[in-house]
Amino acid sequence: MEKSDFLDELRLKVGLAFDYANNHEDFLKKVVQTLYSLVGHQCMITVYEPSFDTGLKKRYVLGNIEQSGKTDFPGEGFLSVCGIPSSLVFKKDGIQTIAAPVISSGKVEYVLVFTVSEESYSLSRQDYVFVDELVRFIGAKHEVLRGKK
Repeated sequence: MEKSDFLDELRLKVGLAFDYANNHEDFLKKVVQTLYSLVGHQCMITVYEPSFDTGLKKRYVLGNIEQSGKTDFPGEGFLSVCGIPSSLVFKKDGIQTIAAPVISSGKVEYVLVFTVSEESYSLSRQDYVFVDELVRFIGAKHEVLRGKK
């Protein structure tokens, strides 16, 4: 399957996650589980939530990428300090990481982190565009679903 076709399939499945979500928490879980089920077990997906006392705290972790025993991503401290509304890409020791903040109502609600080894998958501009679209979609729908219980 071509990469563009694969990313289109991911877009469709993430859209369905919104259609079936009961609330914003359920939506986030469905999105992360959908992505993980489709990308296979070559990627690790971590969802962080801003915390006043610890910077970023882990909310969900799916998958496992060997990172010399380290579970945090490069630049985590930088993101938690400045809270920039833009994705960051890191490459270190054969591991590629995209950290993308989900913005809703002008504040960082979550930071989605995708980690994959260069050996199993090479990230490209298409992937970066997809992740930016994904976090904008999650942010927009987060506000819509926030009122549902």
